[in-house]
Amino acid sequence: MHNIVTDSLIYPHNLLNYRQKRGFFVFVYLLILALFVSLDGIIHYAGYAGNSTITSETTGCAFSGGSLSCDGEAYDPDQQFAYFGYSLYFVEGSATLTDPEANRIVVQDHFLAIVVDGTELYRLDLSFAISDLAFDEFFATLTNAIRWSGGFFLWISNLVILLAIALLTSISFIRLSRFVRYRIIFKLLVFALTPFALLMTLYNLLDFNTILFYVLMFVSYRSIFILQQVLTRETFLHLNELAGGKAPGPVGPAGAPDPEKAEPEEPKSEEEETEAEDEDSPTDGEGE
Repeated sequence: MHNIVTDSLIYPHNLLNYRQKRGFFVFVYLLILALFVSLDGIIHYAGYAGNSTITSETTGCAFSGGSLSCDGEAYDPDQQFAYFGYSLYFVEGSATLTDPEANRIVVQDHFLAIVVDGTELYRLDLSFAISDLAFDEFFATLTNAIRWSGGFFLWISNLVILLAIALLTSISFIRLSRFVRYRIIFKLLVFALTPFALLMTLYNLLDFNTILFYVLMFVSYRSIFILQQVLTRETFLHLNELAGGKAPGPVGPAGAPDPEKAEPEEPKSEEEETEAEDEDSPTDGEGE
């Protein structure tokens, strides 16, 4: 893999040397690229330290009779708790929030709702869990699940994104698919995406200037551009050899040897010319 990374970054014209790699190897390589792109999110979820302490004591709420019950001294329906970058609210019964945040998580009755930009995106029924788990135990389990599943789902999302980019990029190679198998084109494109994946990794980790990111993104496509040039050249060289037979050489537009590049015939000797004239001249019997 080290050689593939080096060639994709510095010597993209050498990527053709890896066209015989198996599909399983290509899939594992793509998984590793997606893992690097997801490093920022995995670190964010696994090491997130900005969550508020969510217990029955701090919230004044508990699960009772299969639903949320809030009657403790600490309960305030407008109090928000930090939870993985969202504002978490606990609302009892049919009460409403007087000053909700745009992005928030609301626990009400036996539901957990995720709201983004004022629109409810998802509502989860908690009945299956709160009947067996106490309030403190439920949120401790939920926090651990988000820590590990958040990074995993981000990894899968980036895998799908890289696959989509490779598929879209392959459209520019479609004219070569008549001569080169598509699976070979696709696996070479996956290898050529290495500079872009590394750029995304650095951008997610360092969060540098967006304009600089777009400039570097164009530069990262250099490996794809060079791969297309090399693959096109090698394909047409191969076609020229097939059209020229055993003595490969320049071919005309129809695939036949180019008359301007054809080798001149050797001059015939006087004896050969005399024999050719005798063969072409009619016999005396035929003349009568």
